This record gives sequence, structure tokens and C-alpha cells, in this order.
Amino acid sequence: MKAPRIRESAARLAEQARSDGWSHEDYLAAVLSREVTARESSDTQNRIRLARFPTRKSLEEFNFDYQPSLSREMVAYLSNSISRNERVNRW
Repeated sequence: MKAPRIRESAARLAEQARSDGWSHEDYLAAVLSREVTARESSDTQNRIRLARFPTRKSLEEFNFDYQPSLSREMVAYLSNSISRNERVNRW
């Protein structure tokens, strides 16, 4: 099984689990959650790198003055909706 981040976090989380009285299931869930989060982040970074975009831009950098018909609130709402949807559906 390819799960390199488990090795990095398992010992630290084991100490925390012992001191906080976690069940085995809680410990396993925490270790696997770290692995999944790290994989998702890595996958995202790889897709961005492979896309070879000329520059990296974010919504936070967007200047809404150049597009006055665009609602900041709507963009923020849609951005949050997309983020939640990606976590659920994993494109």
C-alpha cells in the first residue's frame, strides 16, 4: 500500500492518542485522514503543474473593478459551493 504520509504522522498521533485516550478506531481515522488530506493536496498541485498555466491566479487576487457586473458575493458563494462539492465528489 502506498501511503508514505502514514509513516510521518503515525508515531506523533499514537502519542496523542495514548495521552488523550482515543480508541483504536479514532486513532486509525486520524492517521488515514492525514493521508487522504495530503493526497488531495498533492493531487491538486500535480494537476496544476501538469496544466502548465503561464501564471497561477486565485479569486482573492481578482480585481472586480474591471468587471463591475460581476457580484463579489455570488463569486464567493459559488467558490465555497465548488470547494464543498469537490470534497464530496472528488473530480
